[in-house]
Amino acid sequence: MEIGLFGRVTIRRDSTVFTGFPTKKVAELLALLALNIGHAVNRKDAIALMWYGSQGPRAGNRLSATLYLLRQVLEREFGDDASELFGTGDGSLWLNKEVQTDVRSAEQWWNRFKNESDVAKKKEATEHLAKLYQGHLCGDLQNTWFEPMRSLWASRWTESLLWIAEQDTGEVDRILAELARIQPILPVTKSRVISFLEKVQREDLSESWKKAAGTNQYPQPESGRLTGIHIADIVTRPQAFELPTVTYMLVRSRNISVVQDLAAKCGSGLVELHDGGFAITTRNPIAARIAAAELRTHDPYSSIYISTRVHSPNDQLPGQLTERYSQIQAGEVLMNPSAASLIEQHEVNVILERKVGRSEYRLI
Repeated sequence: MEIGLFGRVTIRRDSTVFTGFPTKKVAELLALLALNIGHAVNRKDAIALMWYGSQGPRAGNRLSATLYLLRQVLEREFGDDASELFGTGDGSLWLNKEVQTDVRSAEQWWNRFKNESDVAKKKEATEHLAKLYQGHLCGDLQNTWFEPMRSLWASRWTESLLWIAEQDTGEVDRILAELARIQPILPVTKSRVISFLEKVQREDLSESWKKAAGTNQYPQPESGRLTGIHIADIVTRPQAFELPTVTYMLVRSRNISVVQDLAAKCGSGLVELHDGGFAITTRNPIAARIAAAELRTHDPYSSIYISTRVHSPNDQLPGQLTERYSQIQAGEVLMNPSAASLIEQHEVNVILERKVGRSEYRLI
């Protein structure tokens, strides 16, 4: 059995392909398990990701009902033994390692592309990756927990195709058509394409891509933007430090070396938190936002809280800050209203989706 996650969530077994899930949540649960093959997913974590803010027996009943529907789908479409491909127990859910996914295959081709020095073999890896990428990760689902992984794979897909265009400028138009074919054009793809076109001096195409629609139809300011800035630019871009504020960036990540590198580049020490996370002090939310984007590139499941305060930092983190941070889910970035307001005032290219509760904003 193979589960497809690029584009529409699908199940394939031999010549049978299934896409007609009874609800979006059934497809989402399957996607969650498929992205964690080899690892058990705690039921509480699944509820927190799929039904953000839900708690108690009602939330547990939602998960149980969704799991029941998934079992029905597998048994009805693929036989009574199909539901044995995933298991439950000890408060967790998991898919057996025998199940294949297009994401796992894409990971293998991506690693080959990154590690291969032979041009012909790199091109072969790129072609396989492009063939697998038939749409954005979980493109037919609407939740937010997989957005970091969606951006990560869009970035990899874009990078591999633009590499071909770098090798042969005659391929530029074809590659751009391939990138534009999959809609919507995500910000990470748009940013990479614009940088590439400016590098090869194709201003005609660059201008059209600057106007290309992204995932949301928000108006984007034409000046004062930090589009395409990398973490290495933090210490060289004066725009990132013109605000007289202090911003805390609380992070929980499996990639400690990247966190340490970010702290060094932000000129901050690391304050270790009780749950293994860290606090970094940055000059303002713009710098914190750049650092957060870099961290999510390396660890899509990192959780980050950005909070701007008007006084100088001291050795003691405010209690309410660490309390709020402890509630953030894996793969989520939140910021307090002060940070959100300052970013909006300075017209940074960032989308603030909506308020979370009454006091927080989710950062896309």
